[in-house]
Amino acid sequence: AAHAGTTPDALRHSATLAAALVTVKLDEMVKSGQYGALLANVGRFDTAPNLVNIVASEAVITIDLRNPEEDAIQRASADLLAYCREVEQRTGVTIASEITAHTPPVQFYDEVMDEVEATANRFGLSNRRIMSGAGHDAGEMAAICPTGMVFVPGKYDGISHNPREYSTPKACADGINVLFQCAVSFANRS
Repeated sequence: AAHAGTTPDALRHSATLAAALVTVKLDEMVKSGQYGALLANVGRFDTAPNLVNIVASEAVITIDLRNPEEDAIQRASADLLAYCREVEQRTGVTIASEITAHTPPVQFYDEVMDEVEATANRFGLSNRRIMSGAGHDAGEMAAICPTGMVFVPGKYDGISHNPREYSTPKACADGINVLFQCAVSFANRS
């Protein structure tokens, strides 16, 4: 840490700057197209001592990388770590990283998704196959049994984890009915 008003730029070693550079790099990586459908998020950005007149000596950020292609995630991770070494040289800040979770992308079973589509069609419901960028229990269950997912349309283009997230009761009931009918169909095959 150092005083913001008296410490020359060359002596600052700003952890905030280092974390900000990494954050901007993530955005550039997503927009570059070099990593396919990569999505990245910095969900946490904390600095210490977190005072207006002190150059931060520590910053903690969390990075969430998502992509339907595992190799693209691995390439993005490796490239980001290499960039962190560059940031260390530029800022004089030591960067440490830790992987706290890694869930490889999951492909759902065609047979299950075919049944979901056929059931929705039978009820005259518009439908399409989409990739879920979020982690769900079905992704974990796919390791032990055939799985698929049913999403229902939202009022605001499918926005989630947001106070505006909303699906009508009818859309929810339609989704539940599709899920129930699929379960009955698979149960009757056994």
